[in-house]
Amino acid sequence: MGSEMCIRDRITGVPVEKMITAAELLAKPVDGQPPVASLLYEKGLYWSHNYEDTAALGNLSVLIGARGRPGRATSRMGGHQRGGASGGSYPKDKSPDEFMGNKVEMDTDKWTAEGKTRRVWSIGNNWTHGSGASNYIADRLREMTRGTEPQITSADPAVVVQQLKDRLAAGGMLIVQSDIYDNETTEFADLVLPAATWGEDDFARNNAERRLRLYSRIADAPGEAKPDWWAVAQVAQKMGLDGFDWTDTNEIFEETGPTMSGRKDYSQLVAFAQERGVPAHELLRSYGTTGIQTPVKIVDGIPEGTVRMHEDLQFKTSNGKSNFVFVDLDEVRARNELLGPGDDEMWVINGRVNHLWQSLFDDKRKPHLIQRYPVSFIEISPEDAEAY
Repeated sequence: MGSEMCIRDRITGVPVEKMITAAELLAKPVDGQPPVASLLYEKGLYWSHNYEDTAALGNLSVLIGARGRPGRATSRMGGHQRGGASGGSYPKDKSPDEFMGNKVEMDTDKWTAEGKTRRVWSIGNNWTHGSGASNYIADRLREMTRGTEPQITSADPAVVVQQLKDRLAAGGMLIVQSDIYDNETTEFADLVLPAATWGEDDFARNNAERRLRLYSRIADAPGEAKPDWWAVAQVAQKMGLDGFDWTDTNEIFEETGPTMSGRKDYSQLVAFAQERGVPAHELLRSYGTTGIQTPVKIVDGIPEGTVRMHEDLQFKTSNGKSNFVFVDLDEVRARNELLGPGDDEMWVINGRVNHLWQSLFDDKRKPHLIQRYPVSFIEISPEDAEAY
């Protein structure tokens, strides 16, 4: 045990005594009762080796009881809303990419750089600036849109459509952008659609503690701006697809309800509202800013939220018990050797500071931020700086 602890000391750089103290704080009983302990972390911890780190955190949370009790939680502390309803899964069988004989999701940046992406609809996304090798991608987009004839020379829709067809036939690209302000992608867009944003339509949202709330419209969308769901529905209808005839967001909310399961399940809320002839949005509105926590169940004929998952300590396994997950750190080491920088390479990790969001893709339009931080900066240790 002693030699193993010394190895851990060398690997982590944390003195063994502090590791022991941390373990005691998390798990050593006091007066016969385990301490009230939580595991709270951020993306940097589990994005580095997503599966292995997440599995290790899950194992540790079970060991110390950091679940299903007041004051005990295992969660990241980021501010992202995590309650979205997912669409269909990626059709990997149709992907042109594979790794070691297994189909993987298509590398859209690589596909675009090779000139094979022909039509793009960028919705609420600074696609150009968010891509890997973004300067190179921008050059390719410029070549395939502004550098490929014909260019749009008319406001007549029939002429425009024909010119875009001719450009596609010549190996060029068509880009449509839906957004609320200009960004790097706008330079290449053939058609820019003004999008409505939050506060300009009713929508439901689920946060990290599974709290489902209605965010009510507080203003009309300016000019011809339309919400994304409306724009997608219009295109789907033009394509002859069924099921895109929504008239408002409540209809989408009610349609999605029966498809939800697990921790985000609000199907019972929708069923309760429909039985009473009330729009589900209006029922959700009655819960105010407190909302209701999913999964929603019916108790004594009334919708009731789930405050804590696994409060009964029952898990989704055949015997109701939690499983420990094997964490293969040797695989991590092998993957690092395969994918990590070579001896003659230096990699830069694009992190973020409190006032800057990674690559400045959104911050550049904010004078109070860009005056303080005109460019993203790089921190490098003196030893590495001297070497390079």
